[in-house]
Amino acid sequence: MIHWARRRLAGWSATGSVAVRARRRVAGGPAAEAGGAPIWRLAILLAFAALFVLGTYTELGCGGLTTSPEPSGPTGDLAGTITDAATGTPIATASVRVDFDTSGVSLPVDAQGRYSLFGLPLGTARFTANASGYRPVTETITIREGQNRKDVALTRN
Repeated sequence: MIHWARRRLAGWSATGSVAVRARRRVAGGPAAEAGGAPIWRLAILLAFAALFVLGTYTELGCGGLTTSPEPSGPTGDLAGTITDAATGTPIATASVRVDFDTSGVSLPVDAQGRYSLFGLPLGTARFTANASGYRPVTETITIREGQNRKDVALTRN
């Protein structure tokens, strides 16, 4: 009985059937199709999902996942420069945050300490400028239609 099992196993592996089956599964042959989608189909699906996530800003609303709406009506722009109060040099490591009643936006400044925000809703907002090693500045500002400017000089801690 044992001799028959050995001969059967030796004959099975000698025919190469196991290698052929494994190759079909790896290369996307009929065996892989029957067991699930080929890898390239999953890669395309993941690429489309990543593009959707990167291209759509979403937030969790009351009814589930909803797309953030565009402002309905006139908007204003806000720009300015963040500088050191003692020297007047731009602070490239600063960041700016503008908070409204229901939303907010935050961004770092560029190498010259400048920032620009476009399409902000009109009305009052809380403006915060901060940088490591400096005291943060928080003020209430009014966003009007068109161009608005807010320059801030930060003092060291």
